[in-house]
Amino acid sequence: GTGHEDSEGHDDGGQGGDHTSPVVSVITASFGEDQTGRMVDLLATATDPDGEDLDVENVTVTAADGRVLTSSTDPETGLFSLSDGQFEDLAVGVPFDVTINYDVTDGITSTANTATVT
Repeated sequence: GTGHEDSEGHDDGGQGGDHTSPVVSVITASFGEDQTGRMVDLLATATDPDGEDLDVENVTVTAADGRVLTSSTDPETGLFSLSDGQFEDLAVGVPFDVTINYDVTDGITSTANTATVT
């Protein structure tokens, strides 16, 4: 066809203007300093008006104090996980802030979103 084919093989027939980008809203999550299994669903607030399957891409993680964090993200499920034991040096009650910037894609277009973990 003359259109664009998405990841599920649908051809838009050249009617790119009919496609709607994913809709997202900011995510916030809180974890205790010694908590294990720190996970955030990066697709929890994402929807696609066209009913396309959504994935996560271009994930960047920034800690407020500049430390390098070990994390993983499953692009298909959107499940983001911070590795355990990375905040043991903080005194009890000292907050930490982590910002996760990422894109939600439907295979055709992407929408930027942010998750904040405190």
